[in-house]
Amino acid sequence: MNNPLDFTLVENEAADTSMPGFDVFCLYMNILAECNGYKLKFLNITKKNNLIAVFPVFFKRNLFWIISTKPPFAYYLKIFYTDSGKDLLIKNPSYKKWIHEIISRYLNENFDFVQGNFDTFETDMRAFIWKGFSVKPAYTYSLDLSSFQENRIDRSEMNKLRKSLKTDFKVKEEIDVGAIKTLANDYGKTLNYNAEFYSFLDKLAEANLIYQYSVYDEENVISSSILLRDDHNLISYALVNLTLRNKMSTGVNSLLMIMIIKNIREKGYRFYDLCGANIPSIADFKSRFATKLETYYHFSSCPSKTLNLLKKFRTR
Repeated sequence: MNNPLDFTLVENEAADTSMPGFDVFCLYMNILAECNGYKLKFLNITKKNNLIAVFPVFFKRNLFWIISTKPPFAYYLKIFYTDSGKDLLIKNPSYKKWIHEIISRYLNENFDFVQGNFDTFETDMRAFIWKGFSVKPAYTYSLDLSSFQENRIDRSEMNKLRKSLKTDFKVKEEIDVGAIKTLANDYGKTLNYNAEFYSFLDKLAEANLIYQYSVYDEENVISSSILLRDDHNLISYALVNLTLRNKMSTGVNSLLMIMIIKNIREKGYRFYDLCGANIPSIADFKSRFATKLETYYHFSSCPSKTLNLLKKFRTR
């Protein structure tokens, strides 16, 4: 069966920002492209000239090939579904496969190397596999804030919370990228946060796309988390989480996590994606807050295509 959908490619400055939520989506994607040194276009996917989905295409050119990859500062490559697209998928979920077919075909035909992560809403990756991509599962923890109950939090974390509440720690909601810099210094070169990353955080703050929550011991910041806002879909994403190493045993991480959950639920968010469950110690911590383990997928050019490119490179 032929694909019933069509697509056009538009420059980032020509993207239609009249759709609800799409102006913020475009703004975030442009900040990602600028701070990571990528060019950006949008793949507009249509059905009978009716726009149903938009996929951001980040790419770079070098002397020998063109690559399209997820920018380093992004966790997912997210497909934006219009209201018409959402209605279409409710009536006929099989159209998700056709949307993926267009994206995978375009990436495969126009770039020498491709890699990225979809978010947890993209669960059917057959179109990418059929196009020869390597597809591997990865994991994250998420929290349904509408059904969150504090009594479901693991007892060990509640004990840590009670321990932290006996201190003079203060939790503040305020944007202060400098707090992240201060905490990062405690980790030395192991974090590898560079000037471009801090510029990325500054631009997100200027665009009002983040929340930040920090814990202070007297006047000194000891822990801080930055969350990316998706006000259209009412989802918050964990972007940065840092705590002074000598404060890990004080219960400050439990205090900050619970305060964040309560605060963003009060703000009306439906979901909190903790963005990752692939490192054992970190995954174990996130699992204790009544979270749900979810799968997302990493896709990349098939190994044979990459190998052929390397061979081509060596013969030049």
